[in-house]
Amino acid sequence: MLKAPDIPSVLVELGFLTDERDRANLLDPQWRGRMAGSITRAILAWAADEQARAALLRK
Repeated sequence: MLKAPDIPSVLVELGFLTDERDRANLLDPQWRGRMAGSITRAILAWAADEQARAALLRK
C-alpha cells in the first residue's frame, strides 16, 4: 500500500462499514466535512513543519 519511503504517504482509516456507528458517521455530511477539515489542517501543519526544517538545514 505505502511502498515508497521517499514519498510522504498516509493511510487514513475513518471507520468500518460493518460497524453501525461508523457507517452512520460516514454517511453524515457534517461528520465528513469535519474529518476533511481535520485532515486538511494536519497536512498544512506537516507542510509548514517540513518548510521550517528545510529552512534550518539551508543555514
